[in-house]
Amino acid sequence: MTTKYLTSVIAVGVTLALSFGVSAQMHVDPDGKVGFGTVSPAAGMHVKRSDGTAQILVEESNGTQMQRDLFVIKNYGNPQFHLINTANDNNWSFMAGLNFVIRNNASDRLSVLSPTGDLTIMGSITTAGSTCGGGCDLVFDPETKIESIDEHASLMWTNSYLPAVGPTVENEPFNITAKTGGMLNELEKAHIYIEQLHKRLAMLETAQQLSQENTILVARVAKLQGENRALAIRQQNQYAELKAMVNDLRLQSQSRDLLVHLD
Repeated sequence: MTTKYLTSVIAVGVTLALSFGVSAQMHVDPDGKVGFGTVSPAAGMHVKRSDGTAQILVEESNGTQMQRDLFVIKNYGNPQFHLINTANDNNWSFMAGLNFVIRNNASDRLSVLSPTGDLTIMGSITTAGSTCGGGCDLVFDPETKIESIDEHASLMWTNSYLPAVGPTVENEPFNITAKTGGMLNELEKAHIYIEQLHKRLAMLETAQQLSQENTILVARVAKLQGENRALAIRQQNQYAELKAMVNDLRLQSQSRDLLVHLD
């Protein structure tokens, strides 16, 4: 270590000691590692406390409000930021290269944000926001009144959007949580409408079947009536023939009686 370098380190140490107070602990290794609260720094700057105060605060007190870089990480390659739970060794990391990547304890890629803003999540998304302002499962409550199919269609075509979903402007951002809840509400109402239409269709099919059966019965009755009329005519004809035969027999009997009387 050169005298100039050692003088610089001592100057920095004195300055930091004065800044942190007498109780502050600072250690500078010969290789340049600086430890605060530790004499064995494991990195270029190592802050260690056992009283719950191990914090790093970067504060810019300039009174002009503007965007400033207060935390910058540079690396000749992908810079990585680790979050380690020393109680169970769980280790999550954030890495920025071509994509912004979040990895879990097993170094599995859990989410990837591309330079164009495309987000890929290797898992499911659960939202705790206001997801169902339109009712969702409440539509199945007997006390919940929903608009009729005709009323819903009128609102839909008048406003040019589904009532529970609301307007969705082309190429504009929208609230995924709210839209998902609205779509779920519309989907559940659609199934209710499908059931209503199914019942109507079943009633129409039953009515059509009864109408067909009635047509068949009417045809059968008409046929029976025709057969009854034909039978009645035959009976009338047979009665007339029988009556004529009786009359003939009477005439023959009278003729024989007359001949016997003449003899």
